Amino acid sequence: MYLFKAPYITWPHHEDYVTPEMMQIAEIERFKNITEIMEKKEATNYEVVIYLHTASLINPLPHNFAKIYFHCFAKYYDIKKIFEEESSLKYYTILDENEMWDLHRFKQWIFKRQTLRLK
Repeated sequence: MYLFKAPYITWPHHEDYVTPEMMQIAEIERFKNITEIMEKKEATNYEVVIYLHTASLINPLPHNFAKIYFHCFAKYYDIKKIFEEESSLKYYTILDENEMWDLHRFKQWIFKRQTLRLK
């Protein structure tokens, strides 16, 4: 049921900012990772991109969430052009241990919201 019916969690009232392309990528990620999703009770990295994308339209993201967003975003979009020269932006694609812990907790938070909406 989760695979097909779990909603994409966005900043409240910003569902319209999730493009069809984003929904398609998110759906593919769910299909590819459904076993891991259900075992860990975590949303995918792309669902993190969706939520933080919509949240960033309303509020500037705090530093740790900006890093999480860019880290996840870099997994799905070709950002190598940004890094052709030495760039401080490269720092944002690598998360330290604490930031990885934050990412996993955030993915669990998204998963929990999705499953609550399924009920």
